[in-house]
Amino acid sequence: MKCLIVAGGATDSDELIKSEVSKADYIICADSGYDKLSRLNIKPDLLLGDFDSINDFKSVSKDVEILKFDVRKNFTDSELAVIEAVKRNPTEVTILAGIGTRLDHSISNVFLLEKLFREGIKGKIINNYNEIIYLEGKMIIDNNGYKYISIIPLDKEGMQISTVGMAYELYDERIDFSSTRGISNEILGKEAEIILHSGRALVIKSHD
Repeated sequence: MKCLIVAGGATDSDELIKSEVSKADYIICADSGYDKLSRLNIKPDLLLGDFDSINDFKSVSKDVEILKFDVRKNFTDSELAVIEAVKRNPTEVTILAGIGTRLDHSISNVFLLEKLFREGIKGKIINNYNEIIYLEGKMIIDNNGYKYISIIPLDKEGMQISTVGMAYELYDERIDFSSTRGISNEILGKEAEIILHSGRALVIKSHD
């Protein structure tokens, strides 16, 4: 089951929203994420949050499940959406509008991908320019039309990494936590392989 979370970050293009909605079996809106779907006449399955930023809560259809939380709470609306998504046992979770002008929210949303990974769920954050994935171990990664691929270490010990099928290959090399060595590589064909011998990383596919 594929779950789509629409958060309250920067608004993505209508085309991207419609494309991701068409792939989803279950849709969760976090607070003002509802506004992004409402203007396209798309109805979510679940709407949750403290509703401090949604434009017109009264317009929400009565057959949409609603979970209301107090403004003073220990989780962001995006994390609450991830928690609810996990309860529904999806195989994949995609987060739209997870990146925006609030850098604190953007960074914390990226780290929600680790929470999904721990639950055995494929997770990604996408917008019009980027796709972000959390990685431990190894993975085959598709090009999907993105020009660049960056691999950013998350641990203070850095990461030990090999790559196959990229313009700048790495062969069991160490990249330190503060290094930019993994930025702006390129996938040569339709796919490439990333092997993390140690450490954790964010994999970011992007284009200008």
